[in-house]
Amino acid sequence: MLTLLAHRDAKHVVQVAGLQVHSDRVEVVTLDAGPDFQRDWLDRAAVQGGPLLLEPEGALKFARACLKALEAIHALGVMHGDFKSDNLCIKAIKMNPESGVALDLESLRLIDFAYAVYREQPLRFVLPTDPDRLAYMPDTYRAAIKKAQATADPSHIQQAACAQVDLYSLWYMLSNVVPSNLQDGRWMVWQEWMHACRKAAREPLITLTAFDAPTKQMLALTEKMLGQLAEPQSRWAQVATTLPSWEIQSGETPLANAHPTKLLTPLIEIRLSAVTTGASEPSSQQMTVQASSVKLKDQPSSSTSRVRQNIWQYQRWWVIVASLAFLYGWLDHRFAETGLKLTDLGFGLGLLAMALAFPVVLGALWRAVFHSRSACSWVRYPGLVLCGIAAYFLVVLVPVGVSVSQLMAFLVLLTLLVVALLV
Repeated sequence: MLTLLAHRDAKHVVQVAGLQVHSDRVEVVTLDAGPDFQRDWLDRAAVQGGPLLLEPEGALKFARACLKALEAIHALGVMHGDFKSDNLCIKAIKMNPESGVALDLESLRLIDFAYAVYREQPLRFVLPTDPDRLAYMPDTYRAAIKKAQATADPSHIQQAACAQVDLYSLWYMLSNVVPSNLQDGRWMVWQEWMHACRKAAREPLITLTAFDAPTKQMLALTEKMLGQLAEPQSRWAQVATTLPSWEIQSGETPLANAHPTKLLTPLIEIRLSAVTTGASEPSSQQMTVQASSVKLKDQPSSSTSRVRQNIWQYQRWWVIVASLAFLYGWLDHRFAETGLKLTDLGFGLGLLAMALAFPVVLGALWRAVFHSRSACSWVRYPGLVLCGIAAYFLVVLVPVGVSVSQLMAFLVLLTLLVVALLV
């Protein structure tokens, strides 16, 4: 996941430096972020017994930084899935001994993508987590995790994954960043923002809406509210906190070490000898791993089908374009053979088909090279119109050059193309 985000130039995400391959494990190594980065800033505020921020401008600036980080991954169709303060790293700034600690919001980095979901790639297994303990997740997503665990089918998580899950987690986290009982009129803007964020996180999904649309809307609202508070844009990159210092002992963090950091838990070495020979009594954890491994080995067709589904996901656009090209080539040939002349309507539809061919081919090419989700629309909607025009020409050819069997075959082909375009 980190490699994918690095190749797509996702900002505010910890960057991959490389891989360390060992005989029994593979480890992801990240670029060192320096000793000033901290991930336990909210825990420090809890230790001192007060909120982290006491100004509505600071709260909105902090919310904006979080939304910028989420927007970077949501634009690629990636949901973090575990968004919380412990998975945010921010650089601490100490201007002088008299002032408190400030946070460099431009340095904010997301870490820990173990539970992330990428819309373009189906999940292969369900990670072992207790959804009842994930209070920062919406109920619908926790229910999807439970169902996936009960049925051993990760597709339930895949279908429920959306930007709203991370927005709900953001709302939950920020409810602990500032006091909830402030009555100052200046905080009305913040209360309005919190209400809007919670509403955006609970709105029902619309299939045709872009994955990152809710995040972009909240980001635009946040920047608008900062403008209402007359906060200069030049000051959006820093926020003052109530923390007097960083003297509280910090916990371990992947971005606080001076050396390259290993972010991925080493791969578990799986041995099936205890299952097959009964040589020793395995621990409960080993039994769980072994049972899962046996189940996967007993069902090779499941993995194969997922690989095929993934190939179809990426290559179907070329199949659609090639099928349409073949169909229109055959129609042109039959019109030439029969000498049938086009009516004014047919001539107009022919010109329209020629015009629509360009975005269809360009969209398929763009999708293949850059894996862009927006490019799918270039193929989908013009392709549906091209299918309708092809059906019209087939009907016109029926009296003079198309047999019933040919007509049925091509109509079946058109139906399959329409289904492939809509899925």
